[in-house]
Amino acid sequence: MKSFLSLIIAALVLSLPVAAEPLIIKVRTQGMEKKPAQEHPVAAASMAPCQSAAPIVIHVTRRMPVLPAKESSNPLYANLSRFIKIHGQIPTLYHTVEERHFDDYRIQEIVDKQNRTISVCKDNFYRALCRQGSGILEDGRAVSIVGKNQFHVLPKNCLGITSSGNPVIPFHTLAVDPEKMPLGSVYYIPRTRGLKLPDGSTHDGFWFAHDTGAAFRGSGQCRIDLYVGNSEGINFMGKHGIRSFRVLQVYKVDDSTRRLIYDKYRVALSKVRK
Repeated sequence: MKSFLSLIIAALVLSLPVAAEPLIIKVRTQGMEKKPAQEHPVAAASMAPCQSAAPIVIHVTRRMPVLPAKESSNPLYANLSRFIKIHGQIPTLYHTVEERHFDDYRIQEIVDKQNRTISVCKDNFYRALCRQGSGILEDGRAVSIVGKNQFHVLPKNCLGITSSGNPVIPFHTLAVDPEKMPLGSVYYIPRTRGLKLPDGSTHDGFWFAHDTGAAFRGSGQCRIDLYVGNSEGINFMGKHGIRSFRVLQVYKVDDSTRRLIYDKYRVALSKVRK
């Protein structure tokens, strides 16, 4: 039985497309007797005591992605082997909040850098706005934080401005700790590549380190914040298994790929500057 199971595991692993994150495979067996966890030369198989038809959970760690033949000519992925693997990052998700989703009888005043009133809003929306960094008022205007409890009104079609002065791009902007991940760098997150985004496009896996996370800046934690547009973006990511505090593997791209990514998104990045 042991040699037969080893052949099954080896066949499964060799037949899978490789990726940068662990994969969990469940194999259902019949009449498997209780055995302790064993090490396999291809995969580490954690065998919990089981009864008839109980599943065996196999944890398979796979290599850096190898492109399918049809994508081998794509210059964005030509230098995958040069990407630098950094420590697994603990993600959270942030978004642009909308006042219409809040209900509170208490009110707060939103002011600009000269302490001039921009609007009066609901208190719970204001607290969310300060936490997330940008929001849409009930009158349709979008505002972004520029200082402690100070905001400015954004141009039309802009959902927020990052601490580096770039507009946020849904599903492509990262908030980072600049001491660990330099602002302006580009990162590749294999887990996000191939996602069918709400606008119909397919995610290429690349993210811009354009924002800073106030909650973890300088904390020494391996943390990143993924910008997902609006609250529906959080549900979208959750449906695809990307949730807060579930570790993601992240790679820093090389300089030539970085230039290609900036060129690809130059229109989105030129919408507005501070």
